[in-house]
Amino acid sequence: MAEWRAKNADHVKEYSRVADKEYRSKAEVQLARWMRNLHENYKMSPQDFNALWTKQEGKCEVCAVEMAPRGKQKNSVCVDHNHSTGEVRGLLCRDCNRGLGVFRDNPTLLEAAAKYLRDKGHYGHDLT
Repeated sequence: MAEWRAKNADHVKEYSRVADKEYRSKAEVQLARWMRNLHENYKMSPQDFNALWTKQEGKCEVCAVEMAPRGKQKNSVCVDHNHSTGEVRGLLCRDCNRGLGVFRDNPTLLEAAAKYLRDKGHYGHDLT
């Protein structure tokens, strides 16, 4: 068997890749990974997440867009947390979470950026 595997390494590698992809795409596997991620990265249980989701009515705490519970969509939910303390601050959409990260979670930089947009022009969004 080992000899056959060695001679057919490309075939074995491709078969393993496809099988692994199929396994990872199963809903129960994705759910288990998500729950493990919540615990390992944020010390949250699914119940903690659901309580926060319900409190925020499934909306981003910054821009109020309705978020997708999980996934790779633009509006998919991210658990926002303080990188120094690990404390969870809330649930944000992917764009808002990235935006905070780009500004290094620094309110002074965010305020300066907001002032810049007010002074120099913006995309026409209501800034009230």
